[in-house]
Amino acid sequence: MAQAKSNYARNLAQDATSPEVKLRRSIEDGKMSGLKDAGQAAFTRQLAADNAKRGASPDCGLADEGGLGWLLGQVETSDEAMTTLDLSLNAEGPHQQFGWLSLPKRVAAVEQIAAGSNLVHLLLDSLSLSIAVAAPLATAVRHHARLERLSLERNRRVIVTR
Repeated sequence: MAQAKSNYARNLAQDATSPEVKLRRSIEDGKMSGLKDAGQAAFTRQLAADNAKRGASPDCGLADEGGLGWLLGQVETSDEAMTTLDLSLNAEGPHQQFGWLSLPKRVAAVEQIAAGSNLVHLLLDSLSLSIAVAAPLATAVRHHARLERLSLERNRRVIVTR
């Protein structure tokens, strides 16, 4: 019985103390740190490229010449050279960024288009535009007096009234 009591007391004492924790070897400790840095750099580059493509961040090249922000700025200022704006989802390059914008950013972009007055062709195909862009889009149609072609093909949810 004495042995049972001593074992119980010893086990109780062990339970009361915190166990010794052995740290696992991390990637930073070994040879793989270079691989981690290279992978992190590749991830960062890919993330930046993806954000630039989608137009998800203001610091991702939207304002660069030829980017979506630059194009919208050209339309907004009624640049004489900017008579056609194709933001269709199947368009190549920065035009494709419009399709990835959130709804508030899309509305703001269409409002920028409405602020201009020089477009002859406005192509907004395959963008699944919502009713939220209807009012700014109608304003754009009214402001661009030279507008000959407005294309909204494959947009199931757009209602535009003149």
